[in-house]
Amino acid sequence: MTRKPLLATDSIEIEHRGGGASISFVLNRVSCHEVCGAAVQTAAFQRQCAAQISIFPGWSLAGGQDAGAAYRTPAAYKVTGEGWTMDKEDLVLLPSGRKGRITRIEDSRAGRCPHWYIEVT
Repeated sequence: MTRKPLLATDSIEIEHRGGGASISFVLNRVSCHEVCGAAVQTAAFQRQCAAQISIFPGWSLAGGQDAGAAYRTPAAYKVTGEGWTMDKEDLVLLPSGRKGRITRIEDSRAGRCPHWYIEVT
């Protein structure tokens, strides 16, 4: 039985830009938490937004397939062109309609709650 992660009901679109061409992947049933605040290190207050995204193998979907089974490393994706991939600096269209860049990827698929953790700014 697959456990349903809490609040993993959002959809995102990742625009992978590796190899010169860009290709988009839609991921469904992910968890996305967006936060906006003021950057105070500048002379004027500037709006700064960030998003934390969790993708759960066995629950999240990429193109209708299990995201865990369909995932390929950027190098493997470049060779096969199958499945989906992500890398730092890829663009992400968030549920709010805002676009940002991936700044951090953590692969925690070996833990108690297997997932990828992604930060987007």
